Amino acid sequence: MKTFGDQSQEWGYSVQQTNDGGYIITGVTWSSGAGMDIWLIKTDSNGTKIWDRTFGGRSKDVGYCVQQTTDSGYILTGYTYSFGSGYNDVWLIKTNTQGRPRDKAVIGNMLLLRILERFPLLQKLILFINCK
Repeated sequence: MKTFGDQSQEWGYSVQQTNDGGYIITGVTWSSGAGMDIWLIKTDSNGTKIWDRTFGGRSKDVGYCVQQTTDSGYILTGYTYSFGSGYNDVWLIKTNTQGRPRDKAVIGNMLLLRILERFPLLQKLILFINCK
């Protein structure tokens, strides 16, 4: 068993095995010093941390799901109070193989609700890319 974090609160919400046999984990940390941030951790096959990244602003930001993409980067989904309308907006973050952001998109919660009402089949795609 491996644990990550310090004396602050950290939670993991999603873990997936990566193409190299290691693992990618997302969740939340309070240790970054900027409040509650999305936390992305990459480990080797033994669970030893290789790198970690945080994403967030001044308010609450939470990562709920992570998947490896076909280019060996990662896509994270979660929510943010720091960006967008500032109230529980969906946050998508695409990273490279080292967890450095390539693209970010905030989808306002009202816009998301309208999209899902109009296209119910997107619900499974957005919530959340076959996250297990």
